Amino acid sequence: MLQLLLVFATIATGFFVSRTVPTEELLQDRFALGQKYYAANDHENSVEVFSEIESTPNYTLLNVDQIEVAIDDLVLPLRVAATYQLGNSYRNVGRTLLARARSIAEGGDSIQARLRRQESLAAFDQARDYYRNLVDDDVRSPRHVRVMSQYQIVRASYQTEDYEGVVRESRILLDRFPGSAYEDAALYDRGWAYYHMGSSRDAIDTFEELLAVSDDALKRDRSLFQMGESYIQLGELEQARNAYSGLVNQYEFTALSDRELLEMKAQRLRGLVQETTRELVAKAQIRIADSFADEGRVSEAIAAYSKVPEKYPQETLVVQKSYDNMATMVLEQQGVDPGIRILRQAIEQVDDIYFRGRAQLRIAGILFRDERYRAAIDEYQVYRRAYGSQTRAIG
Repeated sequence: MLQLLLVFATIATGFFVSRTVPTEELLQDRFALGQKYYAANDHENSVEVFSEIESTPNYTLLNVDQIEVAIDDLVLPLRVAATYQLGNSYRNVGRTLLARARSIAEGGDSIQARLRRQESLAAFDQARDYYRNLVDDDVRSPRHVRVMSQYQIVRASYQTEDYEGVVRESRILLDRFPGSAYEDAALYDRGWAYYHMGSSRDAIDTFEELLAVSDDALKRDRSLFQMGESYIQLGELEQARNAYSGLVNQYEFTALSDRELLEMKAQRLRGLVQETTRELVAKAQIRIADSFADEGRVSEAIAAYSKVPEKYPQETLVVQKSYDNMATMVLEQQGVDPGIRILRQAIEQVDDIYFRGRAQLRIAGILFRDERYRAAIDEYQVYRRAYGSQTRAIG
């Protein structure tokens, strides 16, 4: 696909030169056609059309640079818009090829996966070239387009897991365009890049920088959580708890309206976030408890774990994890009987039949390993009677 796009772009470069002078309406119509191809993910044709437009020279009777078109709410010079959409077209091709490479790799064909990934990286490189042309053109490209294009370079680097590139390109954005609308987004991506690189201290510093400039609640919440994760990686558990608590203490979900809670769920359904704010906050509460458990501070850990079913009962998977982690800690620190009491409490409190069945089966297994065979058999019989029809699903 990528080779075809390059061929189309090359052919289109000389297309308008050999024609008679086009009209403003013709060029605007051609751009609209390119947009239709782009919206339909027909990037071979969108590249051909946008390349035609980009290579169209100015004429005595027609200054192409003065023609304007719209991309959604943006009104841009025609040639600038075409260049930007060429970058977007190649980036979309890169994303498609990258997804295909990962799918093929999961199927076990490493050779084809590597080939598709190489094609993907070439498409992303082509996209970055077009974006960079706009960034560096301070004569024809409006400032907001240059900033937007620089951020697309940051995103292209992130999507190809070129995390050093993310750090480098985000610095370029912040240095060349201070105070831009993309400042917090660039910092957010840089923080994640450092996190993926294992540069925990740099990740913390970057997320702190974001907190100082951003009003975006989603980015601020996730930044606090990732700061906690980074402190955990550094072994600084008290600092981690402070970061997680900074997130947890911001929200009292019983005070939120049904509409606000539905909006949180809608954000995940729209793909804006991987989990709702309440899920993220509940996970942060578990992390606080886990950190106490790691230090052997059992009573404090139990208190922190217990807040999850108390404050976030709707987050059933997170509630289940809190009971699992609490039981594991108590078994290790206090022994079999206290650990089993936690599991019985979980069975009483959690509605999910599969979780209750797994907890009951776990009790039987714990007693068996403790060589309390009669009690283990009794607990297993409870499991068979209560969950007999679900045993295959439970495991």
